[in-house]
Amino acid sequence: MWFGRARREAEQQLEAFRREHHALTERCSRAEAAVEAAQAQLASASAERAAERDAAQSQLATLTRERDAARTAAEVQVHEIGTDLDKATSRLAELTSERDDLRSRLDRASAAAAAPAAGSSGSSAVDDATWDLLLADLTRRWPVPVTVTVASAGETVGEAGTAASAVPDQLAEAFVRELERLREEVGVDAEITVVDTFAPARPVVFLLAALDLLGALTSTCQRVVVKLEDQLDMVGQDWEGRRDELDVARSRALAAGADVGPLEIDGDHIHLTLNPTAL
Repeated sequence: MWFGRARREAEQQLEAFRREHHALTERCSRAEAAVEAAQAQLASASAERAAERDAAQSQLATLTRERDAARTAAEVQVHEIGTDLDKATSRLAELTSERDDLRSRLDRASAAAAAPAAGSSGSSAVDDATWDLLLADLTRRWPVPVTVTVASAGETVGEAGTAASAVPDQLAEAFVRELERLREEVGVDAEITVVDTFAPARPVVFLLAALDLLGALTSTCQRVVVKLEDQLDMVGQDWEGRRDELDVARSRALAAGADVGPLEIDGDHIHLTLNPTAL
């Protein structure tokens, strides 16, 4: 009897152990399933985060490119606006100068039309005397006299005083000597070509205006090229960009009745003409 009872107890314990083992097995299965589900969720979340990160980086790169493109376009536009403004300012100054010239010419023409005619013989004598005084004064500051060759006619202008009544020749030699003086004293690179000569309507005004304009030109340019033909043609090269002195000299010439063309600017070159006619 004792053995049978012990066997039953052992069988009961074994059955309890089996039930406990089965319960543990089910719990392990459920735990493994939960772990796999958690791992799957973690992997899905990681993939979503990576996708969101890549999308954000792509969007940031796109915005950066758009910002750089907009900045470049704005800089180009600002530069173009600045260039247009500089051109407009320069053009405004030119138009203002032309307007003032036209107004000055109109005022002088009106005054000349309203003034009574003066005696021509007396005026001519005064002009001749003034011309001689001007040449005498200029001769004292010129270097050694030079000889002027007129390219078109092959004629030579002699020393000062050998042709006192030949205003065209005297005028040509005056310009040659003045350019030589500027080379020697100022150090500017000056060149003159005498193609032809002429007698200005008002020689004194013409020469004084020309010398004043040449002085202003040589003070703002490294090189000056002058040509004497049917008018006085002056070109300044390597121009420094300052036009105040030139504008003032031109205004003085116009106020004196000289026929001065407008300032023509092309880069570092500046050009103007002085016509032999009087306003």
